[in-house]
Amino acid sequence: MSKSRMRTLIKYGVTVLLGAGLVWLTLELQGYAYLKSDMERYRLLSNAFTIPGSILLMLGLLVLISSTGAYDGLTYALRWLRMTLLPFGASKHERYYDYVQRRRTRPKAHGGFLMVVGGAFLAIAVVFMFLFYRVRP
Repeated sequence: MSKSRMRTLIKYGVTVLLGAGLVWLTLELQGYAYLKSDMERYRLLSNAFTIPGSILLMLGLLVLISSTGAYDGLTYALRWLRMTLLPFGASKHERYYDYVQRRRTRPKAHGGFLMVVGGAFLAIAVVFMFLFYRVRP
């Protein structure tokens, strides 16, 4: 197996495990094991898959937006503030133009895998929501 394929599998695997952990945590905190009716179980499963699905989808969109350089001004201002307030960690002051040029040379982050996994979790949530409305009186 090639390195890029292995890296992709690791990214997707870790993201799915994180989402599954959030699903488990939600189910555990809401007392899924003690529910008696199918209606309540479907409702809770729908909610449990919606939470990590929407979080992962929004994180993927945030990564996509940040890779376009939309937050360069904000990160420059925060970096300048950190260098001003913490002089022992300060390096040479950099102009904004130089900062943006240096950031453009870095490889861009792609959050596509976050959006794919988040969309899959939301699709599962829609299935459980459909089942909930099917058994609801």
